[in-house]
Amino acid sequence: MIVLGTGLDPNADSGLRMPIIGYDNVVTAETVSALTAEEDHPAANLGNPLTSLTWRGVFDDPPVDEYVTVAIDNTPIDYLALARHNFGSASITASLELRDADRTLGSNLRTVGTAIGNMTGSGGLAAAYDNTTNQALAACSTLASATDAFNGRNFSAAPKRVFQAIVFGSNNQGYVNASNPSVTLRLMAKNGSSPANPADGTEIGILTPFTDTANESANPRTVISADQTTLWDYVWVRVTHDGAANTIAIAEVQIFEALESWSEVVAPILAADDEPLLFRFALQDGDPFPIDAVRLRLQPGTLPPEATTMYVGKLLQFPRGEVGDKTPAALARKQRVVNGQSERGGFIGRVITGAYINGEAVFQKLESDFFRESVTPFLKAAEGDPFFYAWHPVLYPDDVVFVQITEGKDPEPIYDLNHRVTLALDLTGISR
Repeated sequence: MIVLGTGLDPNADSGLRMPIIGYDNVVTAETVSALTAEEDHPAANLGNPLTSLTWRGVFDDPPVDEYVTVAIDNTPIDYLALARHNFGSASITASLELRDADRTLGSNLRTVGTAIGNMTGSGGLAAAYDNTTNQALAACSTLASATDAFNGRNFSAAPKRVFQAIVFGSNNQGYVNASNPSVTLRLMAKNGSSPANPADGTEIGILTPFTDTANESANPRTVISADQTTLWDYVWVRVTHDGAANTIAIAEVQIFEALESWSEVVAPILAADDEPLLFRFALQDGDPFPIDAVRLRLQPGTLPPEATTMYVGKLLQFPRGEVGDKTPAALARKQRVVNGQSERGGFIGRVITGAYINGEAVFQKLESDFFRESVTPFLKAAEGDPFFYAWHPVLYPDDVVFVQITEGKDPEPIYDLNHRVTLALDLTGISR
């Protein structure tokens, strides 16, 4: 079944009616994740084209939405497809969402988690989170006789993504007491154990060194996080300077959460069956690249969701339809059976030992440039991996198959005198 996303109109774009092949795929064990998974059926199985390996979610009580997410790294995509799922038989409603590559500024996390750091002097660590940005050194969070200090938050109970930190120094001594050295502010983060010292973590942001002034409460400094996607257990601001050891002071630290922005591109649908399912949406491409993830939202049904194979990538769209009379691959179903007959010739039933599909797709008059630039990479990929195919996406949206080139029948493109190509594909695939 093909499901068209928001803004795709076959009446306005006739190309949507042409045959498509989904072979391009960015889903791997490393790029795919799921909100839940049974121990023996992890989400990593979705990154393997083998239909014998299954991802299976876990039922919560009460049931909640399941999400399967695929990370996208500057790779053009316009489809997500699944084979051997149970969304139809288990009455699971599915939709598709894309995550904007840019995060949005969330709230100040000053009351979330607990304070950490070595700046326990004067007003203590808590002074940096009392929502008072204008205060003298004596009321600040401080560390005496130092050139390196830190103050931050412990988010390990509910890890956070970080957008930025805004830091305020004291209003009478700046960041360093009785001197005006060059000061550097770094945004640091760590997962696992709490930081043992200011440098014990990953630097996710740094502010160009600046000369300290007497009133740094009036001159807030902003450090933008270079990693707004990782969930961090511990986040802190590290203050260093190049002067002699002296008291370091912070009036306030404002750590802001980075919020994800998801947009629905394919509205919720309830598949009629468990046949291959292909979501098609507007091509995501460009510089800067607009998204960094796609996710499948699955609303609770009668059973936990499951699937064996997921592809995400850019479709190969043919410029014209197939030619000649044919049996569509989706209808070319075959069975292996053992027929039972009594000694007197009566029928006593049959045993189905296997089922599959076997059809053909024939294309003619393909331009040589299109064939060499677009079809040849597909043929190379198809030497080893199966692919999704739909011969008439609009007129017959249910005719989506997950197939491979039939063994022993490798395609042999034929050029005519005008250098146009005829291509015949013998296809064999799974039958649900």
